Amino acid sequence: MTLLRKKIRLLVVLAMVALPAFSQDDNLFSQEKIEAYAGFLFNTNQYGFAAEEYERLVFLDRSNEQYQAKMLKSYRFAGEYDQGMRAFESLNDPREITGTDLLKEYSKISLLSGNPGNIRLMLDDYPMDEGFKNNLDLTMRLISYPEYSLNLDGLQQDLLNKDLLDLYNEAFNLRHKNRFLAASLSAVVPGLGKVYAGKWKDAIFSVLFISGTGYQAYRAFKEHGIESVYGWIMGSLSFGFYIGNIYGSAKAARLYTLNQNLDYREKVVDYYIHQY
Repeated sequence: MTLLRKKIRLLVVLAMVALPAFSQDDNLFSQEKIEAYAGFLFNTNQYGFAAEEYERLVFLDRSNEQYQAKMLKSYRFAGEYDQGMRAFESLNDPREITGTDLLKEYSKISLLSGNPGNIRLMLDDYPMDEGFKNNLDLTMRLISYPEYSLNLDGLQQDLLNKDLLDLYNEAFNLRHKNRFLAASLSAVVPGLGKVYAGKWKDAIFSVLFISGTGYQAYRAFKEHGIESVYGWIMGSLSFGFYIGNIYGSAKAARLYTLNQNLDYREKVVDYYIHQY
């Protein structure tokens, strides 16, 4: 009991000493201290926590674009692109962005989240640096290809980054596959459409199954006549594989083109992120 009383007495003394110290610092949660803490979290790679603190700062001072840019950057580094977009747009109107630094961060996280719609709207009205505006405009055109035609109309080509122009020229060399051609090839020669789409293993599989079941049907009909049950079963399987081979070839060509486009868009976005 004596030891317990001593511990309680010590805690009381410590509390009496500590309370005045805390009471003297009535700005414990001031903007300056939250900003310093957010900076510490960011510098120690705790980006998710840093984003929350910067979001708190934006709530306290919505006119501070430096806080907004750091909030978006923290969310971007944390890989929380959609959350960053929601946090920003719940507190601010993207059309009211005035600073280039904030616009760069907003455009980056918009591209990464796959939601660049607002950037296109801002390009017409935003009074940004002409060099940056032209390169951002071309970037938006590149990631929209081939859904939209690709050209340099309205851009000042002397302001465009050389590497971005190289990506522009690369777009015209993308090897897209025609799904109708793939289907037609496989209709003529089973598996040929899949070879065209780069699916060699699937092509071999198709040839073996179609030819194998077709040959079994042929032998059965030859030996037992048109009433051969086994012949009809094998023939039906062969026909089913044949139709599936045509459909699969068209699908393989479509997926090939989609993957080509996705890889290209990722390349463009990655360039923009690291360049700006």
